[in-house]
Amino acid sequence: MTDKTEFFNSRAARHKANFHAHTTLSDGRRSPAEVEALYRSRGYDVLALTDHWRAGATRTDGDFIMLGGVEFATLNDNVDGMPECWHVVGLGVPEDLEQTLPRTNTDPQGLVDGIKAAGGFAVLAHPKWSLNTADRIIRLRGIDAAEIWNTQSGLPYNPDKADSSAVLDPVFSAGKLIPLFASDDSHRYEKEACVASTVICTDDFTPEGILTAIKNGDSFASTGPRFSRVWIDGDRVFVETETPCTAAFVNTNHPWLRGAVDCLFGSDGDPVERTSFSMAVGEGTTFLRVTVIDARGGRAWTNPVAIGEPGR
Repeated sequence: MTDKTEFFNSRAARHKANFHAHTTLSDGRRSPAEVEALYRSRGYDVLALTDHWRAGATRTDGDFIMLGGVEFATLNDNVDGMPECWHVVGLGVPEDLEQTLPRTNTDPQGLVDGIKAAGGFAVLAHPKWSLNTADRIIRLRGIDAAEIWNTQSGLPYNPDKADSSAVLDPVFSAGKLIPLFASDDSHRYEKEACVASTVICTDDFTPEGILTAIKNGDSFASTGPRFSRVWIDGDRVFVETETPCTAAFVNTNHPWLRGAVDCLFGSDGDPVERTSFSMAVGEGTTFLRVTVIDARGGRAWTNPVAIGEPGR
């Protein structure tokens, strides 16, 4: 199927980040100082406060980075006869960015272009919650990453829309491969805070180094488990995790793939916890990403990677 390819085995330092959180400066229930203190206390190394239409400052405080962020939203009541909602997070942006992007802008491309023009990093937020469709995401130019997981979009706050895998996989199948984030989108600071993280692997612990590592694919999204190594050898993909997991599977451009899941059950009927897994790649695969699940239901997602030639 393919030569041996190692697509995750970073030996660089790992940094735990949350790139989506709200404070009392918009519709969050805790102050910026309280939110920063909370995430610091829970082992996070990087935090972006992304209040609606209000950009925060970027600063480094020893072993903790506050990355300037903002969340923009559009709501167009009639796009091809349907309402359309887009939320785009800008990271590494200047504090005055919102002054150049009017709130009356209902064009998501304009918001992305504004973030990029300001030197920022554009992230598609909670596409499942927003009811974004794959065809429209494919046409959106300049998106640097997307939230495959958004804690606030799930229960008990929203009707089970936290995981956007089903929305994003058709985008990847079309050849638009972008890094994946797991973000909390904290508002209430109840059960939705300090659940998700994007783990960035880099020895350059600066705001620029963090974003560069993400662009290079040196990251993964998680609500608990952590990857140690992921590689392809022949027609199989192999996964090693830092902590025990009960299942691993691959998502590809195939609707169905024999051998895509590795999950064993013991004599008691419970899934067996392991740190090593192996799944089939499959002929004709053009992209691949891996998900692992632990005994508590926590998940981790690799970024999608290209496999073989498009159209095979």
